[in-house]
Amino acid sequence: MLALSTDPKQGVVQVTFSSEATKIAFNAFIEKLKQTESMSTTIANLRNKFEGNLTFFFFCLWAARDGYGPMKPAELMKIEKSSALWHACLTKPLKSLESQIKTSLPSKNSLTEQIEQIILASQKIEQNNLTRSFNRKPKQNRTTKHRLNDACKNWFNYFKLKQLTPEGIEEEIYKVLNFAFTEFKPKDIREVCDNNFLNNYNYGHQFTLWPA
Repeated sequence: MLALSTDPKQGVVQVTFSSEATKIAFNAFIEKLKQTESMSTTIANLRNKFEGNLTFFFFCLWAARDGYGPMKPAELMKIEKSSALWHACLTKPLKSLESQIKTSLPSKNSLTEQIEQIILASQKIEQNNLTRSFNRKPKQNRTTKHRLNDACKNWFNYFKLKQLTPEGIEEEIYKVLNFAFTEFKPKDIREVCDNNFLNNYNYGHQFTLWPA
């Protein structure tokens, strides 16, 4: 993220890179996502079905949406590594514990509510670790169409690194992209999803799972 400051001696505006501003922007994106009522089921489904790091999944989307361009696998690996240990040792086991408790105690209770709050706090630390290791500047030439494609490219490279596929979460991917890119019609987002994923995972079928 870029921050503007004024040099009192020269009377000019200086443009500097600010990791704090990046952190604020990413955290604000996550909060807006979580507070959007229509996204609550989508996020819950991703938590249950996505086998990768969900915080990093959203980071890939946010970075593209804010115009940082597509990231190469090596850069994605470096950034993801900054939160990987925390995610593996704390967030992931907490989610597993939460799932087990919900299976044993289906009704909402104070224990699951406390664990949910701890998970949210753990994810916030992951978010901060990711932005702290992210030293890119936004690209000036990224149109909204570029940014939509960049998000899919970031996900494709991340999935490939982790030996994941979008199969099973197509609907969630589609809905998250609709949330992030309101400028596009649903059919345009489906087309971009097809172009970025269809020929890369050998599905053997058209993306009929993308919502109509």
